[in-house]
Amino acid sequence: MSFDIVNDILKAESDGKAMQAEAEAAAVQAVAEAEKAGRKFVDEELQRAAEEGRKLVAEAEEKGRNAAAVIGQDTDKEIETIRSGAGAKMAAAVEEVVKKVVNG
Repeated sequence: MSFDIVNDILKAESDGKAMQAEAEAAAVQAVAEAEKAGRKFVDEELQRAAEEGRKLVAEAEEKGRNAAAVIGQDTDKEIETIRSGAGAKMAAAVEEVVKKVVNG
């Protein structure tokens, strides 16, 4: 009977070591899968952030183009106003010069 008990103990120790080895292997596998999932997540987030950055740059460029167009239109209006005012003053100045030349 004692031989059976020793065999049972040896088997229990062997089974325990096998269970421990399986648990360690499962833990290593779980860590590897977690690292892989983590790398995938980081890569996806980097891609998402890069795309978001490109989108923000494109929106800013569009706003800049629109603002430049408005400024250009405003500038054209101001130039026309200045030219109109200068034309009116030019006519008056020419008339004054002619009067002085004619009248001496």
